[in-house]
Amino acid sequence: MGSPSALIPPLVVFFLVSTIYWNAKTLISTPCRGDAAVKIRKLHLNDSDVDNVVILKERIKWPKINIRPKRLHLDRNLSFLIVVHSGVHNFERRYEMRTVLSKKIRKQNNFDIVFVTGRPTDRSTQDLLQAEADVNDDILQSTVAPLNQYPTQAEAWISYVYENFRNSTRFILKVDDDVFINEGLVANFLASRSHSESQKSIYCYPFKIAADKRPWRKHYLTEAEFPFRNLGIFCAGLAYTLSADLLPHLYKNVQRTRFVWLDDWYVTHALLVDVNPTIYDISPFYFSSESAREAFSRLRQVLVGDLPAPWFAHLRPRQRFDRNGQLDFWQRSQLCSEKQGNPVVVTKESRQWSDFINPLKLFFS
Repeated sequence: MGSPSALIPPLVVFFLVSTIYWNAKTLISTPCRGDAAVKIRKLHLNDSDVDNVVILKERIKWPKINIRPKRLHLDRNLSFLIVVHSGVHNFERRYEMRTVLSKKIRKQNNFDIVFVTGRPTDRSTQDLLQAEADVNDDILQSTVAPLNQYPTQAEAWISYVYENFRNSTRFILKVDDDVFINEGLVANFLASRSHSESQKSIYCYPFKIAADKRPWRKHYLTEAEFPFRNLGIFCAGLAYTLSADLLPHLYKNVQRTRFVWLDDWYVTHALLVDVNPTIYDISPFYFSSESAREAFSRLRQVLVGDLPAPWFAHLRPRQRFDRNGQLDFWQRSQLCSEKQGNPVVVTKESRQWSDFINPLKLFFS
């Protein structure tokens, strides 16, 4: 029989494993214990005080639209239109979103959905995409392959939505196709916005950062492409909502504003800098993570009422959060959604830029 000291390591391991198991079990079974009081901070796009947008003398020759929906037309009167940036090969994700956001739910919450994508490099995929468009009639396709690093998808949906929806929807919600959405909470929130809160307004996770000039980084910007130090204020691209009265400005400015391949910055900063819209910071309603520990911590805060039930979710790392893993956490995070209260808008004076919660993880995701 070994000495008592020999038993210490196994006991320590047992204690740690038991603690992890108990914490996980508690996290899973914890009921909603209240509702987080949420204040929406208000700021303006030009608060960043930068001059970093180039207006060209000649109009940009944007590529033509190859596929456009036929059923989405002018006589709609929507609360909001969801524009989904979708990878050409993401057939399953589009199917999943159509299933979750069914026609019944769309009618109930008075919204519709369109998927915007680029053009594949092979004919077989294009044939599949055309067949998908023929069946669902919700595909908007640019003629340029998505590997080209400039925002053709953004220009395609701006032109299409301007031409068909500028007078027939109140808001435009742009999301990526790997983001989970609580369309009910979003619909209730947007429906409750006053007239002033639906004029020249953006609802998003805002941040301001310097341009990344390191050649080895994923979001590297060359001096030739972006000869400025700061990007200024713009919105995380995984999900942002624009009031429809911004569409004419987007459409006008996209014709001559020099593009940068970061389409989140291009749409929510470069194309609107002359408008200076009001930005409402709804970052508390985003569920994002870069580690499993962070995701568990955020989920626990939601379940105990320290944070509100999220409207959007996008979890990393992908090794831990594949589609099923994300779905599991998303479903748990929605257990408290029925207790969601009405957020209160406050002025920017109560918000310091240093208070933003890890904005880089959203930008560099």
